[in-house]
Amino acid sequence: MGTIGRLWRGDNGHPVGDAMSGGRENDIDFRFQLDGRAIVASPSGVDCVAPTRDVLQRWDSRTASKLSVSSLDSLLPARSQKCDLESFVYASVEVSPDGNRVLSSRSGQTGAEIWDLRTKARVGMLHDARVSHAFFSPDGTSIYVQNGGTARLWNGSTGEATTEPFGNGRIVDAVFSPDSRSLVTISTDSTLTIWQFNGGLASGREIRATEGLHDPLFSQDGQRILAIAGTRDVLRWDAATGRSLEPRLRHERKVRVASFSPDGRRVLTITIADSLVPLPPGR
Repeated sequence: MGTIGRLWRGDNGHPVGDAMSGGRENDIDFRFQLDGRAIVASPSGVDCVAPTRDVLQRWDSRTASKLSVSSLDSLLPARSQKCDLESFVYASVEVSPDGNRVLSSRSGQTGAEIWDLRTKARVGMLHDARVSHAFFSPDGTSIYVQNGGTARLWNGSTGEATTEPFGNGRIVDAVFSPDSRSLVTISTDSTLTIWQFNGGLASGREIRATEGLHDPLFSQDGQRILAIAGTRDVLRWDAATGRSLEPRLRHERKVRVASFSPDGRRVLTITIADSLVPLPPGR
């Protein structure tokens, strides 16, 4: 069957156009282009780049009609490998927010490459990066690269390192702020760190929790941060001060997903059934 995406109207909840098929068995990332004009689908996370199977697809964000299909094998000539038992090569493939660049890397090898999808030319090289996890900042100017529990930021166009390594081997999750100026990470010891970057140096404000944290997220205005704590609670903080925001959002079932409403005053959580948690006034 493969991964299926669907576009919905926000005013009446009706579907727009036909379902968007990722066309493969493994996970596919569907996302809006930065300008909102198109939806881009690409292989999710670590995968084997296969000719004719692994493709980058675009749909019109107003009508859900398909605009283009491009084979990653043809776009990334340095990654042209057959997916068979004799030459099974893994690659990380991440698409920039504007849909015009791809970061690609091979598992277990040092170095990653930035490719322009319009010209099919390599435009940047992360020479010393060993990639286990990577993603672009919301504005596309930076690339977060993690190897093990240590991270580093790189220029999203040229591939030059812009910060020294940080995290000390403890990072397990990370997310950029909406303005791309700060970063939140979660560590193996349940510490949430709000990072700022100045002159290539990373400085962080640490917030310790008593239970395991995961899935951090900024509100759209960048003023609040949330994370799932343990299995049934959602915690929130003020992004500028690190102050904890009460109350703790407790659930009777395991929380799978938590996200802010556009104004940051409500939190949508998904357990076994969807639930919308209203926050007290002023929170």
